[in-house]
Amino acid sequence: SNRLQITSLLKKAEEKIAELEDKIASIDAECAKPEVAVNSAKLGELTKQQSEYQEELDKQYEVWEELSMELDA
Repeated sequence: SNRLQITSLLKKAEEKIAELEDKIASIDAECAKPEVAVNSAKLGELTKQQSEYQEELDKQYEVWEELSMELDA
């Protein structure tokens, strides 16, 4: 694949990474609220959602790294 294609995929990955980091941060903020902190059902739901985002984030980081290496090759 050509450099242009790789660059565009890198940009996509970076956008997804930023988006997921935002989502994770907002869940952190949500969990820190006193009314949420005492609500174990809500907390469990948020934690589950957050670990899904985290998993996706890890995948995107791998994609990003692979693409970066291809670009440097």
